[in-house]
Amino acid sequence: GVHERLRAEFPDLLTIIAPRHATRGRQIAQIAERLGVPMALRSQNEAIGSGTQVYIADTMGEMGLFYRLTSIVLMGKSLGAAQGGQNPIEPAKLGVTVLYGPQVGNFIDVYHDLAAAQGAVSVSGEAALTQALPRAASPMPWRRSRRKAGARPLLPSRNREMSKSSNRWASPRWLASMAMLAAPAAWAQSARL
Repeated sequence: GVHERLRAEFPDLLTIIAPRHATRGRQIAQIAERLGVPMALRSQNEAIGSGTQVYIADTMGEMGLFYRLTSIVLMGKSLGAAQGGQNPIEPAKLGVTVLYGPQVGNFIDVYHDLAAAQGAVSVSGEAALTQALPRAASPMPWRRSRRKAGARPLLPSRNREMSKSSNRWASPRWLASMAMLAAPAAWAQSARL
């Protein structure tokens, strides 16, 4: 899967999976355990060690924390079949590069605005995601300025939907991480990371 291929290039990669429904955390952990992938569960206060590859953020009300700790997010429900996608405004306002699949019907205008401002990247599936992640993780001047300013300049027509935020840089370990709002359906169905 994507995680395995990226670890070859980024051995310290930590994939963060934040399921839309926290109760799915145990199910995602069981898949990781079955595959022999070292993981930790936030709800169990499990520490992230040097060998941890997947961190399951199965708690409520902490997405702002995880967005501040990463530079890239794959928005959930955007790669599955006709799921509509999740709202990308919160990660965008925190200066996180948003990767998204073709299923964004619920927020198509927001994704269009973000992509036009180079704040979001469309991916069509696993292969495109594997190629896009390293590029999205590389330091880019526009990302630094976005982190500093937030997404307000990127989405001028959506200022009412967003509030100011304080933005922070994360440690190198977290900068290489990827956050997901939900485990992609393909990941769960194929039981591969």
